[in-house]
This record gives sequence, structure tokens and C-alpha cells, in this order.
Amino acid sequence: MSMKANSWRRSEMKKWIALLMAALLCLGAARAEVVRKGGLISAGVEEEFPGWRQVGETTYGSGRWEGEMAQHCEVILMQVEGGWLRFRVLHVVMNPIEPGDPVPWEVTDYAPVPLTAEAAERIAAMEPKEFNTFYSLQVPKAALPGCAEFLLNEGERLNDLLVYSDILVAIVENDEGSMGLRIAHWDGKQYARVTATTMSGDISVNEFHSHSKGLELYVGNADIWVFPSSDAEDEPWQVGIVMAFDDEGYDNGSYVVGKDWLAEYDYITFGETQHNDGYRYGRPTFPLLLDGLDLYEVPVGMMEATCLLDATGYACTGADGVPIYEAPAGNVLGSAYARLVGVVVSEQDGWVQLLIGDASRGMKAWFRTEDMLFSDEVNRLNCGFPSFDITENWNAEQAMPGITEMLGGEAIWGMQLIAGTEDGGWLVLINEDFVIEGRAEGFIDVGPAWHEIYAQWDAEWVEEETDGEE
Repeated sequence: MSMKANSWRRSEMKKWIALLMAALLCLGAARAEVVRKGGLISAGVEEEFPGWRQVGETTYGSGRWEGEMAQHCEVILMQVEGGWLRFRVLHVVMNPIEPGDPVPWEVTDYAPVPLTAEAAERIAAMEPKEFNTFYSLQVPKAALPGCAEFLLNEGERLNDLLVYSDILVAIVENDEGSMGLRIAHWDGKQYARVTATTMSGDISVNEFHSHSKGLELYVGNADIWVFPSSDAEDEPWQVGIVMAFDDEGYDNGSYVVGKDWLAEYDYITFGETQHNDGYRYGRPTFPLLLDGLDLYEVPVGMMEATCLLDATGYACTGADGVPIYEAPAGNVLGSAYARLVGVVVSEQDGWVQLLIGDASRGMKAWFRTEDMLFSDEVNRLNCGFPSFDITENWNAEQAMPGITEMLGGEAIWGMQLIAGTEDGGWLVLINEDFVIEGRAEGFIDVGPAWHEIYAQWDAEWVEEETDGEE
């Protein structure tokens, strides 16, 4: 990230902090009233759910209810019975409910924690205030001995235990101080599978950002986000985002793990979906699945991760103005910009065919071999895709006829002008998967590539900082 961009971000952050503080002062009284209403609504919850104890309650605003902000109340209940520690979460939208009305609670039972007899007796005697339920359901440190012992190997003990609707998340530690991650998958009847990393250095879970479909882990100087590899319940967990920091806390080249590529984790939101300078193409040769993974061997920093990519089978346009052909020596579809990357489909007599985007919704096209860069060379070239703006009240279907049907309800989160057509229009890559023709009038202020803009920002910043100096 450029120094100019960092300066801009700090300035914007100060503005947002000031606005946030003002908003908090204005909303303080309203918030107090919402909390009071939540307390009144949940007052008789233990009588409504016999055998359960209330250990937590929170109110928050999110979404809409009949034209106003929806106000939510959640109550966390706990039960120790039959050798299990169970949590139950009650949820209701408070807007239409008055104190004294029947409460239509939505009930979610969380994954149960098996207990030894000693642990069950100890937890049953604990006070509700000892349970941390503000961000995630976290079992108190004092309660950990005797909890979920099926997660432990010989010589290990629990350092932390978080409970979610369908998983238990544990940090385990041995006598040498090494730590490992365990994720136990609850299928409604039993723990059908346990995901386990190897024992390595210090590991902890940021419970504020973690949930049943994604965990943020602190691993040395990196924050590592891990996710199930798909939405299927039985899919293994894998590394998804690595935010790396140097010893002074500055970003050290954080990255996102994609399908067959890595992408730089960029805080500058405007413009980043218009180019692919931040992408490194290839198949990771380092392990990503959590089972048996040493989290300290995950590459820290974009440079290190790029060196461990196998880019065999990828190619890109080596300069701006490279013709795209329908067939070898056939009709010209457009004039491509530098670093239009695709997978090599076939080669013949000085020609190479690439797949740009998704196999079913992308574009197959031909290029002269002499115009292309291959394998690792792809990751050493800057992108030439132009920056652009869109017209006021922009309409995607008018700018790119047929895009609505092509997307099938999917939102547009990325647009790149990958080539110019002979009629002055564009070939547009949508969401890294779709290629469609765009009209010239659909995009305005078409200008330099983003790496050129960043370079200009850096030059302006240096000029500002050195102005008047000898």
C-alpha cells in the first residue's frame, strides 16, 4: 500500500472516529431505553424454560422492522445435566413487543460440552457472571478441567474453549507450552469429526470476530482466518486470509487465498476491483487444510506466499494492445491490456488459447504466443487495465446488455475493463468469472492503470513532505 494511501486512510479514520463519538453521544439515551426494554422482556425467562439458568443477555440494533431499525434481544441460558454442559440462545425482535406480552423466542441449542462428574459439579456451582457471553460463548478458565476431554491427547490440557451452534473450538496446550487448534463438529447427535492442527507455538482465538463459519486466530505476528472449504457441513476447514504484521505492527503483505490464486489484502476499497495487480496466480504448494497443519508454517507475507505458488499452466498478455482472436488468425475480438491472465487450454503453431474467467461463463480466446508471458512471469508484470468511473444512476443492464441473465441474481462485486473493442466498447470481466461486452457510454473517466495512480500519489506525497527543504 502506498504512503499516500496510508496518509489518506489515517485522515479518513480520524473523521470517522469523530462522527462515531458524536453519534454515540446522541444515541446514548435511546440505547439505555432499548436495554431497559430488553431487561423487561427477558425478566421471566428462567420460569419459561425450567431447568435452565440465564448467564447472559444482550440487545442490539440490526436491519429493519416496518421502516425503523430492528431492535434485537438475545438471552443465553445454561444447563448442566446428565454429564453435559448445554447452552441455549433465545432471540426475539423487540419492536412489536410490549413488556408483559408473550415473547415468541427463537430457540437455538448450541453444541453440548461433555463433562466429567467433577467438572459438572464445579460448573453447576458457578455464578452466571463468571461466563463470558458478550461476543462468543466462552467457557470460563476455572471450568475447563474436565470439559471436552475427547479433544485432548495425553499430556494436553484445555487453554480455551468456545461453543457455537454446531462446533466446539478449543485451544489445547501441552507441558512444553506448545499449542494446537481443535474444532469438533456436532451433527446433532454426536461429535462426528474433529479437525486438529499440530502442536506449535502460541495460538489464540479472537472471539469478537469468530463464529461457527469462520475463526480469526492470532498466530505469532499474523492473524489467520480459517473457514470451512465450502458451505457443506462435512467439509474440512482451511486457511482463507492471512494478515501479516512486522514487529512494529505494520502490514507486511497480507493476502487472501482464492481458488488457484492469492490476492493482496488491500484496505483501499475504491478501485481495487478494477485491476489485478494485487493477484498472484498459481496453485499453492503449501498446505491449506487445517488437519495436521502447523499454523506457524503458513507463509507470512505476500512475497513468501508467492514464492510457493506453482503457476504452471497460466499465461497473460505481455503488453497493452495485444489482439484477442476468435480463432488462430481469425476475427479480432478486441485489443487487450497487459496482464490479462487465463488458463492455457491449448497451443498450436505459434498460437495459444486461454480460458478467461469461469469455465462455463468465461471466454475462450486465442492469442499469438509471442505476445504472451507464461508461468511465473505472470506474477512479475503490472496490470494495464484502465481505471474508470460509471455514470450517475448507472444501470448495469444498459451498460452491459445481458448481464442480469448472466449473473442470475448474483451481485456485481468486481468489474475490470480487460480489452477495448473495435466499436469503442469494452470487454468486461465481472466477478473474476464472467466476460461480457460493455458499451462505451456505460463507463466514464476511463484513465490510467491503478499502479500508475498509486505512483502519482507517492510522488505527490514526497513533494509535499520535502517542500521547502534544502
